Amino acid sequence: MGCREDDCDRTTYARGWCAMHYKRWLRTGSPIRGERLSICSVEGCHGEAKTRGWCHAHYQRWRATGDVQAHVPVRRAGRCSVDGCDRQRYARGLCNTHYRRLLNTGDAKPDQPIRIVTGQGSSTTATGWFPWRPTSVG
Repeated sequence: MGCREDDCDRTTYARGWCAMHYKRWLRTGSPIRGERLSICSVEGCHGEAKTRGWCHAHYQRWRATGDVQAHVPVRRAGRCSVDGCDRQRYARGLCNTHYRRLLNTGDAKPDQPIRIVTGQGSSTTATGWFPWRPTSVG
């Protein structure tokens, strides 16, 4: 079976498209070269239109309330509100790590450093490296 795009006879890869058209669609939102993405139809919003001509945020508002609430500004991704943390905001003004700490312990623990798994058998914090020791299974 071939690609669903006209004038393309490549083998189907995913969603009816060949690998090239599918990956272009993933990357740009359109399988057609040079096609520009549409902008959210809510006045003043410059987000990319995903569904019903709205960006993801306005669509989710409509789904939840039945109204896109155009008068309420969309909060865009910002930084964690903990001093010294420059990670992207995840929920309640906190990054994922500080938010999880808040959920688990009731405190975001801003004074504790964030450990980062490097994928090289160790983790790092602001104070240095810690050796990674796998736990025995079973």
